[in-house]
Amino acid sequence: MVVLAVDEDIECLNNLKRCIKESDNSVELVTFTDSVLALKYIKEHTVDILFTEVRMSSVTGFELTKCLKEKMPNAYVVFVTRTEEHAIHAWAAHVNGYLLKPVDLQRVRAELECMQVY
Repeated sequence: MVVLAVDEDIECLNNLKRCIKESDNSVELVTFTDSVLALKYIKEHTVDILFTEVRMSSVTGFELTKCLKEKMPNAYVVFVTRTEEHAIHAWAAHVNGYLLKPVDLQRVRAELECMQVY
């Protein structure tokens, strides 16, 4: 399973990486702090689950989600952000999960388990 994590905030991304690896060390984890590079990766590779910040300076989490869902409609997407303000729009964009920062091991593990059922 390929997990892509995208966040411009390196501290938040490192915390997310730690939680993903502690939850399932068998996943292939790919990370980006640059959302433009993440978008390029999505276009060229298979991604099973995407953890992404919503607000980023170049490409938003919504744009990453749209690109991934067009290519892989069954991909599992989790928004990881500081506020609840995007939650309603996230469901319309077919986002599967929504985590508030700082993420913790238990919530990340729950999302990875949901993905396996999905």
